[in-house]
Amino acid sequence: MPMSNWQYKPREGVFKLNYLHWYLASAIPLTVVVFLMWVSWLLYANHKQRKNNETWEKQRAST
Repeated sequence: MPMSNWQYKPREGVFKLNYLHWYLASAIPLTVVVFLMWVSWLLYANHKQRKNNETWEKQRAST
């Protein structure tokens, strides 16, 4: 098979290129995951702050 020949030749340049490709391919999903976690944390903090404000307003109104 001439197509699969180049895959099994561990040359230095090809290895470096492959390593860079795998690094980029794994960095993009990791960035997306971190971004989603940050957004969800922001939404959670905002929700918590709103809840605290509501309870504080209720307490202030009751006194």
